[in-house]
Amino acid sequence: MAQWYVLNNCEEAKPFLEEHKEDLLKQGVVNIEEKYREQFPSWFRRKLFNKEKSRSIMKIYPLAIGPDVRGTKCTGCIVNGVRYHIQQHDELRKSQNCSIAVRGLDEKVEVDFYGIIADILELEYVKENGIFLFKCKWFDLRKKMEMQEDKIFMSISVKRFWYEHDPFVLATQEKKVFYIDDPKLGKDWRIVLKFQARHIYNIPKKENSEVENDELIVTNAEVYQATSLESKSIVNDTVDMLNQLYRDDIESITIGTNVIELEAQAEYKVDVD
Repeated sequence: MAQWYVLNNCEEAKPFLEEHKEDLLKQGVVNIEEKYREQFPSWFRRKLFNKEKSRSIMKIYPLAIGPDVRGTKCTGCIVNGVRYHIQQHDELRKSQNCSIAVRGLDEKVEVDFYGIIADILELEYVKENGIFLFKCKWFDLRKKMEMQEDKIFMSISVKRFWYEHDPFVLATQEKKVFYIDDPKLGKDWRIVLKFQARHIYNIPKKENSEVENDELIVTNAEVYQATSLESKSIVNDTVDMLNQLYRDDIESITIGTNVIELEAQAEYKVDVD
């Protein structure tokens, strides 16, 4: 199941996925979706073995061979600077890193899936290629009453789960969220709080431009702009202030330093009874 999910979400494997499905349709296979999942990994392996090893084929060749059968389970990992843990790990701590949301299809309708991470799997392929998969438990939100939303918060029911047959998601596909108890709706409800990692920004790409050597293009729509001060304005303000303190309508008086000191002592003198 995990290997199928990786292949089904690989952009380079899509032409082979379509070809295999067409073959099954021509054969008149019953329960085509089930057979599709079961047979594609082995069909894909044989297909690439017989193909000329071009650069594009070599890129997906490790996927065709398949992962090491000795997959690794992890209690946590860091993806794109964001930390994730399995539910069992979080139960012993105050922090929460097992709650996620994923955009997907339910009966050809795009919806948000909310869940918790039950396991983190690392699939190891040849040539030191590795993929992290999250095995999740998805909250059952197929009924409208299982999701309540007002002007400020959105709450979901965590009473039941669904899609037990499709628990996997790539670690790079999901978005992190937080669940907090909903005091209004009761113990089986959680308020969903969206999460944005600190110091991580989505920088738009500049369209219709050639990018070489993986250069990062920053457009005029900057992520943020620090406030800056111009020295020219500071100088002008200082000159104006000095002009206001200068008087030319009376004769100047020179005051000695001893007079200033005596006046300061008299101003801050405190009487003690």
